Amino acid sequence: MRTEAWRLAPGGPEFTLTAGRLAGLGPDAKVLEAGCGMGLTAVELAKHFGCRVEAFDLFPDFIRRAEQLAADQGVSDRISFRCADILRCQPAAGCCDFAAADGGVLTAVADREELLRLLCHALKPGGNLYLTDLTVHPYAPEPVAAYYRHLRTGSEPLYRHLLPRLGMEIIFTCLLPESAWRRYFCDISRAARRRAGFLKQPEIAAKVLKEATVHYRQGGRGNANYLLVLAEKICA
Repeated sequence: MRTEAWRLAPGGPEFTLTAGRLAGLGPDAKVLEAGCGMGLTAVELAKHFGCRVEAFDLFPDFIRRAEQLAADQGVSDRISFRCADILRCQPAAGCCDFAAADGGVLTAVADREELLRLLCHALKPGGNLYLTDLTVHPYAPEPVAAYYRHLRTGSEPLYRHLLPRLGMEIIFTCLLPESAWRRYFCDISRAARRRAGFLKQPEIAAKVLKEATVHYRQGGRGNANYLLVLAEKICA
């Protein structure tokens, strides 16, 4: 999918489409997405599975790009992008079949459990939660640990402890392949030059670009990765 939109985290369409296939998404499915960024996950789900998506993000520039992407891909009629805080909107209980927290939203959110509780509450029984989250090895070299220290990183053990408390059962997990990191660093370097969304702030753009140095030269490869989790709601 060639577009001016770009992903805020290394997970690619392979993660999104794998989750959608495992969840059995189809045209009758309703999807809720938190932190949609520039709309790539929402558009991929609508385009490949024909489902309807309601997607939230806080940055107006991202929402504009997401709406343009949906129009370019012919799925505007199946996606509603909202520039709003999903935590304040409080979607109704059981309003969706599939909930997504993709990219960097769980890493950046102030209260991971609060957002996950909202998404799980919005799922119908038997519905699926799809999330990706940055994970850093506890014995990562100091430059790697220092780079990611300001973020609230996750881990598979964390989700295996947290999600059952929210009425969810994990059915699939995997880590990102190295090829996806290479693609991400190419995309993010181009995106930083465009200064979209939060990258309009030079200090943030510089920090994001430094991640490639951390990954390839300071021990990040193999010590920092993105985790995919797909879980099913097993209780109301």
